[in-house]
Amino acid sequence: MRKIAAAIDEYEPSDPLPATADWAIAGPSLIMDMDEETPGHLAIDLVDKPWPDDMQIEDADSAVRQAWSNGSFGPLTFPGSLQRSLEQLWVWDEGKEEVPQHTAFLRIRSSYILKTDEEDAPLTPEEYEPFDELALITEVAAALTELPQAIAYFNPAGETIRNLDGMNQVIQESEDNDFPPLDLWANVRLYSLDDGFAAMDTVGNGQLDLPDIEALFFAEAYDFNDIDELLRLITCHLIESEESFEDGDTVQGPNGVTWVMHQQPDSISDPPRSVLRFLPQDDHPLPEQYQPTAE
Repeated sequence: MRKIAAAIDEYEPSDPLPATADWAIAGPSLIMDMDEETPGHLAIDLVDKPWPDDMQIEDADSAVRQAWSNGSFGPLTFPGSLQRSLEQLWVWDEGKEEVPQHTAFLRIRSSYILKTDEEDAPLTPEEYEPFDELALITEVAAALTELPQAIAYFNPAGETIRNLDGMNQVIQESEDNDFPPLDLWANVRLYSLDDGFAAMDTVGNGQLDLPDIEALFFAEAYDFNDIDELLRLITCHLIESEESFEDGDTVQGPNGVTWVMHQQPDSISDPPRSVLRFLPQDDHPLPEQYQPTAE
């Protein structure tokens, strides 16, 4: 743990703490304060095992499944997140071979009750800012990814993977353009549907207390990069605006086409979650099985 502590020395981590009896709860760990204004802390622990991607969900008595159910692998993590991340990894082809070879992982978790004795302490304070929290976690993760043993940064809630170079590139572009590093926090994924249609969605917006977004469209009518940009711009609007979308709201999208939003309780793909589904008003009517449903 000395090398890990040295990598994040500027954040003044605690002395190493021993592992719990169950590795799924915590391996050897370090604790650091978030800032002087909140009671929050980050816990960084070392797990000397591969990431348990299936979370042993079929075994009700499994310690891993119980730890997952309690949020020990992240409150928004859903089984299969690593596999889906690799399937939807568009910027680092070698990662599809390198990442599955990992034999251990560092886990970063946030808590606002880690050092409190109050039984009724709130899980998050009134001044809770998910954006600031996620930005700090990303800073710490970037520092840890510089360790020579590290293969990649993996965000299971956002199902994103980047090696160190890719991570630094996203961070630099974010700073240069005054734009959130969404490529590190939430993946944009592409799926083929029936009858030549496609779906693209975000996964991970929940870390910012925002809904994920889906776009369903006739694949040959649009450039996928344009749809990617549309999903990101809608996410940025949600970050900056105090008003949420309502059913029937519209946005101007690629090719000058108007897209209509429908709130949907069920997403097209895992993880299961409610989404804002955007549909283009064009000459390609959506097949019946993909039509929005009333909540």
